[in-house]
Amino acid sequence: MRVIHLILWFSMVGLVSCQKKPDFSLTENDLKMVDVLVDIYTADAALRDYRDLHLKDSLKQAYFEQLYQIHQVDADWVSAERKRLESDPVRMDSVYTRALSAIEQLKSAGKRK
Repeated sequence: MRVIHLILWFSMVGLVSCQKKPDFSLTENDLKMVDVLVDIYTADAALRDYRDLHLKDSLKQAYFEQLYQIHQVDADWVSAERKRLESDPVRMDSVYTRALSAIEQLKSAGKRK
């Protein structure tokens, strides 16, 4: 009897964990945020090995100014989008998953060279 209860319990847990995620498409701002997140990661990675903190801070500021200019956004926009995504965890997960996927593609492309 105990085994049957365990089997039923694990079956229920399995069914609950397989719930379909809500079906929605990412907005233009979501897609822009994906690109911004990928470039932020790239800028941080480029600065990772710098030991001179003054130089590192100066370069980071320059990288971010250029990043904002390229994407036609500013720090306030990025902050507002981050807060908007935090209020919608499912959308935030989709945006960050897409950004991480793009980062992995960049990493694997770099390894092939």
